[in-house]
Amino acid sequence: MGRFLAYLEHAAPLASGFGSRFSRLDPAKQDEVLSSVEASQSELLRAGFEGIKSLVFMGYYRDARTWRAVGYDGPWVGRPADGWQ
Repeated sequence: MGRFLAYLEHAAPLASGFGSRFSRLDPAKQDEVLSSVEASQSELLRAGFEGIKSLVFMGYYRDARTWRAVGYDGPWVGRPADGWQ
């Protein structure tokens, strides 16, 4: 995972034609780099992208603030009497 993140930060922008590290690119250019990695011919790079995407989804949808947006009213185990806020 660490090696893939290092690739994403340093090498992937270069492969997409940008001379700056990923974290210093504007959001549109970051999207371009991520799209390039997602569509890569390298199975290893595509797998790294899918792994990062899965971790982001797990972190995002675990947050109770996102539940209402997707129509989920929260888990039944440990539910407060007045529901999740």
